[in-house]
Amino acid sequence: MRRERKTGRSIKVASSLRLVLISDTHELHRELVMPLGDLLLCSGDFTILSRSLRAIVDFNDWLGGLSFRHRVVVPGNHETFLQTDPLNRSLLSNALVLINQGAEIEGLRIWGTPRNRHWSRVRRKVGGRAPTLLRKDS
Repeated sequence: MRRERKTGRSIKVASSLRLVLISDTHELHRELVMPLGDLLLCSGDFTILSRSLRAIVDFNDWLGGLSFRHRVVVPGNHETFLQTDPLNRSLLSNALVLINQGAEIEGLRIWGTPRNRHWSRVRRKVGGRAPTLLRKDS
């Protein structure tokens, strides 16, 4: 346990957490040789433009067969199906899907924001501060 400085609340923190990060597999996920880990984070583009329901179901089945304690998916610009209809997120039942949301997993805070040209753009603030996500006015 450790205490958070700002709020003083206690947070349970894992002594170690092995992360495995993947992205841009474009339906070739089954060709990966996956290392052991505690948390798998897929940062998008696991499909080819969301065209195949079979590929989405196969990716979910593959996720379910992995030995990670936690699986997190943040959609990429190819996974518009997850962003256009929130009900489609249930297609990925073997992972936590983060779309402009955060989660805390074993003391690690994760924020997932897809970058999708259809609804967002990233612009740097004046002075070199962190990027800010802006919605288009269309």
